[in-house]
Amino acid sequence: MNTVISNAVFIISDLLLLVNLILISKSADLEEFKPGWIKSLSVSVVHGSYTLIFSSYFAESSKFMMTVLLAVYYLRFLVFPFIFTKKIRFISFYMPLLLISLDSLMQSCALWIFKLTASNLNEFTINKVTSMIFQLFVLGLICFLYKKEQFKNLRFAFKSTSKAVGILMLLCVFIMEGVVTLISFETDNISVQKGFSEFFLLILMIVMFAIMFLLFINSMSKKYFQDTSDLLLKQIDTQLRHYKALDDMKKEFHSFRHDYINHMQCVSALISSNKNEEAVQYINKLSNSKTMTEKPYESGNNILDSILTEKAEFAKECDTEICLDGLFTHDFDPIDLCVIFSNALDNAIESCGKIGGHKVIDIKLNIQQGYQFISISNPTNEENDDLKTTKDDKIHHGFGINNIRNSVNKHNGTFDINNGNGLFCLNITLKL
Repeated sequence: MNTVISNAVFIISDLLLLVNLILISKSADLEEFKPGWIKSLSVSVVHGSYTLIFSSYFAESSKFMMTVLLAVYYLRFLVFPFIFTKKIRFISFYMPLLLISLDSLMQSCALWIFKLTASNLNEFTINKVTSMIFQLFVLGLICFLYKKEQFKNLRFAFKSTSKAVGILMLLCVFIMEGVVTLISFETDNISVQKGFSEFFLLILMIVMFAIMFLLFINSMSKKYFQDTSDLLLKQIDTQLRHYKALDDMKKEFHSFRHDYINHMQCVSALISSNKNEEAVQYINKLSNSKTMTEKPYESGNNILDSILTEKAEFAKECDTEICLDGLFTHDFDPIDLCVIFSNALDNAIESCGKIGGHKVIDIKLNIQQGYQFISISNPTNEENDDLKTTKDDKIHHGFGINNIRNSVNKHNGTFDINNGNGLFCLNITLKL
């Protein structure tokens, strides 16, 4: 009777594990994972039949047969996802391994606790009852997430977790299971226990090193993407300012066109009255008025025009003018364009702010034989090629030149600084 109950518990716990794997795989693989009732029922029957065979013959088999039975027992959990999907995915291997490892960890913990409180225990029964309870808990959790429509979040978690982090999580579960098993392992052979301890300690050291390495990579990636995000936000803000300026220009043009007929009528009336001198004065006054604003910069690249327009407004605060001569290619990475000109002009404006009087930042652009030539010069009173900032925010502003170098190197370009005779000149060549 006890054997029948033990086998029933064993089969139920394994079927629950199979059901949980199907549900989790479906939530992870989405469209590709289509179990179907007939196929799922067939797999469950085969699965349960093997569990019954395993529980009946495992204990009485030879070491070789025990190894084969045990290998097939675990391999079937890894193989079953490919019955329902044609694509081989990392998640198809990972989820069975993780769920089986967690199940085994729960069994080891339960066995350890019972050994502390009782003796003469049926380890097989304890393990399978624990497994059944754990799988029921997982099934309940899946049903709860499904009811709360949280499967999308679970799916996002699967897709956003990197393979390296997933493997580390699996190794951590494996180590915890090994430690619990080692604690509850009873043997008089000290060398065997020491060997197990050294083995798990070695794995633990490897995992800790991998975690530190991944944390370092994650920190570097976070910094890179944060800088890229800040740069994109800055570029978007510049574009918005540019579009606002264009909108203001458009409104001024409509206003000028509205008054144009009235102005012509006035001029015509003055000429008809032989008041030619007054007509000329009126025309000159119209010509000198700023009724219609011209576009301040025409470089051939709208993004560069936006950057120059924005920086020109800041430059006015320190009585500095930005002059442009030449054309810039329209086919260039906007992020690198923003890095090069924004940092270069920020440094130039900062340098001009230390000098009195009217200053001019001169930008010369030229395209020849597949290369874009850039020359940005500004007056300076410092002899320093590194352009170390004097602003309070030294951490962010001190890397302007290095950021320019990196962007230039990405385009197989050259970078040169000339600083002397009160003039700082930045020369850049970019391969188009």
